[in-house]
Amino acid sequence: MGALSLYAGGGYDLWRRGHSASDIALDGTLTTKVEGEEAMLGSASLLHAQQVSLGDAVPRGFFGLQMNVFVVGAYAQVNLQPGTAFGGHAGMRVAL
Repeated sequence: MGALSLYAGGGYDLWRRGHSASDIALDGTLTTKVEGEEAMLGSASLLHAQQVSLGDAVPRGFFGLQMNVFVVGAYAQVNLQPGTAFGGHAGMRVAL
C-alpha cells in the first residue's frame, strides 16, 4: 500500500419516476434605527416557484485521494452529476 492513493470512477443512479413542486412566498417590513428612533423604510416581498422531475437514470462521476499512514487512511472524495448536482465527503478509516 502506497502513501497516497488516487482514484476515479463513474456510474448511473437509477431513479423511480417522480415529480416535486414547491412555492415560497415571503413578505416583510423593512425598518431601521436612526439615533434610537425606529423608522420604516418600506416592505419587501419574495416569491419563488420550482418544479423538478426525476428521470430514469442520472450519470455520476467521482474522484478522490487517500493518504495512508500505517493502517489509518484519511480520504476526500468529490461526486459530480453533470448539470444537476455535486457533493463530497471526507473522513478517516482503519484497515486491519
